[in-house]
Amino acid sequence: MTVHFTMPTSMGRRAVGQRGVSSATEVEELVNAIAELPERSVVIHHAGRPVTGNVFFDDGVDVYDHELVAAVHGDWGYLRMWAVDDGDDTWILAGDPASPTFVSDESEFPEGSGIPLLRLVVALREFLETGRRPLCLNWVAERGD
Repeated sequence: MTVHFTMPTSMGRRAVGQRGVSSATEVEELVNAIAELPERSVVIHHAGRPVTGNVFFDDGVDVYDHELVAAVHGDWGYLRMWAVDDGDDTWILAGDPASPTFVSDESEFPEGSGIPLLRLVVALREFLETGRRPLCLNWVAERGD
């Protein structure tokens, strides 16, 4: 899977980077790295899934048929996923009710949608293997207002 992330620069602009993750050990390293990022979240795309092209812009940026946002806030991990072949819904975790709301640059996660970091590692390992929404966790379809 390829992880896309943005980081602020000294000029206030956002630098975009990416990192390949191909082993279970690298998934754990990724979770630790997310916690160190200023925004504490990343967008993840699985290299084994289709790139659908760029429908809206002609800037050469790939558009994937899915997007997984992973975030770390303190001892909590958060996930939000959208995929064309998953009902075209956006899914968030039905996490621990004790987890707080967390707002990152990439996404907002409601109270009760966080999970312990070890479970986040397990879920990201499953995503690495399958390229699909990890079924080792409970999810709820997010409804727009």
